[in-house]
Amino acid sequence: MPSPSRLLRAALAPSRGVALLVALAAGVLAPAPLSAGAAPQFPSAPEDLYLEVMIGERSTGRIVFFLHRGGRFFVRPIDLHEVGVAVPDDLPLDGEGRVALDAIPGLAYRYEMATQRMFLHPPAALRPVTRLGYRAPPPVVATREAGWLATWTGTGDVTDDRESVGGTLLARRFGRWGALEGSFAGLRGGGSAQLRRIDTRWSYTDPAHLWQWQAGDVVTGGLSWSRPVRMGGLAWSRNFAARPDLVTFPIPRLAGDAAVPSAVQVYVDGLERVGTEIDGGAFEVDVLPRIMGAGEAVLRVTDALGRVNETVVPLYVDAARLAPGLTDFSLQAGVLREGFAGDADRYGRDLVAVGAVRRGLTEAVTLEGYGELGAGLALGGLGAVWSPQARWGVVTASAALSGADFDASAWTLGYQWTGALFGIDLRLRRRGGAFRELADPRAADAAALGWRREQQVTLWARVAGGSLSAASVHWREPTGEGGRVQSIDYTRTVGRITLTGGLLGRTSGTTASLGLSMPLGPRMHGTLQQRHAPGERTTLAGVRRRVPYEGGWGWQARAGEDRLGGVVQGTIEHRSERGDARFGLRLSEGGSSARIEASGSVVAMDGRWFVSRRIHDAFAVVSTSGRAGVPVRIDHRLYGHTGDDGYLLLPDLHGWQDNRVGVDAHLLGWGVRADRPEQVAVPADRTGVRLDFAVSDTRGALVPLRGPEGEPLAPGTPLQVEGADPVVVGLDGEIYLPSLPVGHTIVVHGVVARRSCTFRVRADDATPVRGGYLRPDPVACVEGP
Repeated sequence: MPSPSRLLRAALAPSRGVALLVALAAGVLAPAPLSAGAAPQFPSAPEDLYLEVMIGERSTGRIVFFLHRGGRFFVRPIDLHEVGVAVPDDLPLDGEGRVALDAIPGLAYRYEMATQRMFLHPPAALRPVTRLGYRAPPPVVATREAGWLATWTGTGDVTDDRESVGGTLLARRFGRWGALEGSFAGLRGGGSAQLRRIDTRWSYTDPAHLWQWQAGDVVTGGLSWSRPVRMGGLAWSRNFAARPDLVTFPIPRLAGDAAVPSAVQVYVDGLERVGTEIDGGAFEVDVLPRIMGAGEAVLRVTDALGRVNETVVPLYVDAARLAPGLTDFSLQAGVLREGFAGDADRYGRDLVAVGAVRRGLTEAVTLEGYGELGAGLALGGLGAVWSPQARWGVVTASAALSGADFDASAWTLGYQWTGALFGIDLRLRRRGGAFRELADPRAADAAALGWRREQQVTLWARVAGGSLSAASVHWREPTGEGGRVQSIDYTRTVGRITLTGGLLGRTSGTTASLGLSMPLGPRMHGTLQQRHAPGERTTLAGVRRRVPYEGGWGWQARAGEDRLGGVVQGTIEHRSERGDARFGLRLSEGGSSARIEASGSVVAMDGRWFVSRRIHDAFAVVSTSGRAGVPVRIDHRLYGHTGDDGYLLLPDLHGWQDNRVGVDAHLLGWGVRADRPEQVAVPADRTGVRLDFAVSDTRGALVPLRGPEGEPLAPGTPLQVEGADPVVVGLDGEIYLPSLPVGHTIVVHGVVARRSCTFRVRADDATPVRGGYLRPDPVACVEGP
């Protein structure tokens, strides 16, 4: 940027002074019009001009260098970009890389010599678009540490004539290279015992690419119109769970143009979702509506003069479509697993492969593809999800062929609409010929496959102060047999009471049900249920007290009549840091039974073992340098206190997300502090992280200081502690030092009454007082450094 003296000399140069006077007179008598192709006549000699750039009548706050040559103005494209004019890349440039203003299509401009300003009026096509609203988050950087996790459940049942004991175990070893896990189930009763392996697999997720690899027992991915199968083999798939804050469905985009600085607000169904200010120009708002189904968005633009422009846009949001440019996929190869977890559990011998892919083509259309390959089987299909104009619900369709010659077919067609007052869901499925999938029994008779027809209709609406839903499912087998299931349900809340009623119709008859629920106090509610079925009648009344999340006792009691006669049930529940337990007893005219359940987890990490309630996702091991009784918070909610060894296991963290974990060491007294009272833990799913909080004794001190005349220092006086942060004097001339080690001297400098003072504070001269901190005798000012 040129210096002021250079600008002054340029303005006062003789030749330019005359031009300045001429232009001033011309500007007063006849203001120069905007020009899009021809500039006003100026002297032909080249001129260097440093001009303030105006967009419309608004200053950009920038001074840009223009070269005036031959009656034309030349400027670097990058300078125009910086002031908000998007210059096309294919415009001709001069030898020094400048573009002529009159060569930019659609750009109107005016040079005002009197004020040394350049007024630019770019059309909307030349204005950069301001992006507002939702932005895709960056990839997660997760902490991968090594450890062991075992989750277990146990049950015991006793009836009049039978006893049984069972349980499940999932063991998981996790670390830098993913996780290896195995699950098992056992049952003993009726004179026999069984122990079965459920699954064994290795898995690893890459959050940067949202990829997941698996080896071992896997379940194939699929689409809404395909059926998954179990196999032993390899899998590669997309894992959107590694970016839980990434929105995968299309987000409504609203656009506008503001000529002047304006406030932009977006409301969805009456709630403000975006509120910000822009400098002007074209803008686009990606609105995260936080609704599903039909809604209405209002774009409100308020300019600097208070003028308001509103645009109402109907929208439809659903999770069936993928956002444009996003791809979801899964690929698996291996051998089928048949008779899962049963006596005939085994792996096949023939290699098979399964693949599925979804691609967000536009905001309205998502394309789908699916295929299966195996011994004597080949299947391929295409599908689509379409939202007409991205507002009229969702249409789904698919068609697939299978067989050696692709001579068997299956297709589906559906439509779904969800609005504020009503909704509808229609599904049609047809499967004919010898159409076969990997999920079909291999020994199935081809003639028995034939055509299968299935149709489903679901409706719901808000009526009479409540909600009403109805559904009908009708199917017909290849043999000609079929069935129909119809239901209707109604729910309404009156005051604090919730009423439910329903009818369920089948070929065997109609079942009617009626229910009532109401709160009875903190964590307590009561229920009343009646059910009438052909040859059966049930009436039960109950009261339940929920178990507190932080731990404690809960219970439930129910009494009434069922198909066996009178019945009384009772359940007692308990939750602690080490697990959950439940005991239930049932007494009826048909017999009695008792059941006990327990669940929990065991963690091995940081060379220690921890017993915990059941861990469903991720966890953290907190260490406080051996300090016991330190309060620990998760997301600002107190969870517990460290044990005698200074450790605490936090079992309820969320994988791939920021979990704020903090310690409240200051609650232990003035003499205790933590160097980092809060940390952010980002574990992978179903793994753990270790968090170290350095908690130590600080021997903090309240030090009274005295000025050169022996007077207390004035409150608010700033002082500098050598080797530490500055401090400010408080009431009674005191400062607080968080640490005052014995045998050391802390030096404090400052200016008091326009004199340079040095204060030397020693812990040896201090006296402990109530509250755990020290209070030395008053420290006098020593003048000089």
